[in-house]
Amino acid sequence: MKYIKYLLTTSLLAVIFLSCKKEHNPFEDTYSIKYTTKALPYVQLPENHYRIYKDSATGVLDSIIITKSELGSDLLRAATYNGFHYAATNYETFKLQFTKYTGSLDSIWLSASASLQSMAFNTLSNKDTIALSLTSTDILQVFYLANSDVPATSLLVEGINYNEVVVTIGEFNVATDPSYKKTINYWAKNVGLIKRTDISFGGGIKTWTLLRYN
Repeated sequence: MKYIKYLLTTSLLAVIFLSCKKEHNPFEDTYSIKYTTKALPYVQLPENHYRIYKDSATGVLDSIIITKSELGSDLLRAATYNGFHYAATNYETFKLQFTKYTGSLDSIWLSASASLQSMAFNTLSNKDTIALSLTSTDILQVFYLANSDVPATSLLVEGINYNEVVVTIGEFNVATDPSYKKTINYWAKNVGLIKRTDISFGGGIKTWTLLRYN
């Protein structure tokens, strides 16, 4: 009798415990979305390192310093939008800046950034395959690489052959509009930007090629 009473008591406690246990709500979790690690070696460059680019038309050399190469993250708090509840999400950000130095003067040669904030409201699970898309301050895409992309372009620049080159074309407006502009950027893994061509309205073209770097 004591044994049966013990079994009944144990079973009753188990039922009470299970009925009182809070059901897991996935919307109470904090998720994380990141850029594909395949892309970072192309753009996450050492700060304060220099680059020397040559204007292919004039032969003029531009002295460039990487003044910002910053991978960060922000938190998008849980929220309800259009009647649907979204979980809190940590999302990555990235900022890249090249500064040109001419004597004692400096100017921004390239400034671009990326953020996964717009993706945060679309995630219910952790992901690590989000494309890295860098957009410059003049609204031109200067770099793009998704996890599924397989860079296969080889490019000879100033006597050096680079493999696995990522080519990104950014375009603003139509060619017949006076505000038209287009940029073609070539990125090498573990090196960074090796060639850049800017095209403006009327067919004006400027190209820079990487001559040397540290």
